[in-house]
Amino acid sequence: MASIKDGLYNYILQNKKFYTIAIYLILALVSFYIFCNYQKIILGNDINVFYYTFSTIVQGFLALIGFLGALSVYKLQLIETEATKVAVGLEESVTLYKGSTVNSYSWIEMMNQCGFILQNKESNWQVDKIKAGYEKLCKLRDDKNSIRNTMLDFSIVSIINIIFALIMLPLSKILISNNLLLLSTILLLVNILLSLFSAKNAINVIRKCLGYGFTI
Repeated sequence: MASIKDGLYNYILQNKKFYTIAIYLILALVSFYIFCNYQKIILGNDINVFYYTFSTIVQGFLALIGFLGALSVYKLQLIETEATKVAVGLEESVTLYKGSTVNSYSWIEMMNQCGFILQNKESNWQVDKIKAGYEKLCKLRDDKNSIRNTMLDFSIVSIINIIFALIMLPLSKILISNNLLLLSTILLLVNILLSLFSAKNAINVIRKCLGYGFTI
């Protein structure tokens, strides 16, 4: 069972470009269908369709921002803890080069000092240990920056999406009362597509925090 699951996962990874194109194509076809049949789908200019959709988007993404924000903070704390342990393990080796002041270094400062030592080493005192620690700290730094940037991208898109939905809540009623159902439907589709793009960024945040390799 595990081998089948791993084989399917690897197959998806190898063909993820194909699946990405297929997903976007399906979304385009669904959007086109809604656009061509909006009068049948939204019977009697029912304002509730717009109200429930926009309010669900607002509530859903506010909750998602909170959840992923907490997940990201937890992951960043784990990275900080791991990096600090690595830095403490390097204190003795770096002290041979820099002196006792390394006891007050943060892990970022320790990483920078290790990089300086590797570039300007005058002897072979524990160079292998310093190199291994430096590479580990560099990876942790990159992981930390990647999580922060991915969460920032998700938050920005989601906030724009939420603001758009909040504006459309009262505006859709005004548009429909003025027989502008088509325009309301187009704006609804825009908000839905923006939600899907934000959801894609949410998947990236989860992948960064939990280590999944598949990205849409």
